[in-house]
Amino acid sequence: MHNEGHQLGSHTWTHANLSTVTETTRRYEMIRNEQAFLSILGRYPTYMRPPYISCSAACKATMAALGYHVVSWDLDTNDYNNATPQLIQNSKNIVKWALNDRRTAYMSIA
Repeated sequence: MHNEGHQLGSHTWTHANLSTVTETTRRYEMIRNEQAFLSILGRYPTYMRPPYISCSAACKATMAALGYHVVSWDLDTNDYNNATPQLIQNSKNIVKWALNDRRTAYMSIA
């Protein structure tokens, strides 16, 4: 993905909810993942999407201190309920519907 020019970002090491853990744990989650990125790609990510789209003020302060841009989404594709090859088209249809029709039935604001 990186070699094809895609932006890669962090999503934490263990998928912890960054709004409910301590500052030490938030930093561990990010730094441990940075080590993996550095080992694989030779560079650190600068973008991150918090698990569960949950990033409190304290979380945002930690991410800023670590140099991250926090990104989010506003469309729930329900992919976690459509995880098999037989069901994944349901999630793809939600994206297509939202992009083509600009409808909000499946939209959720982070």
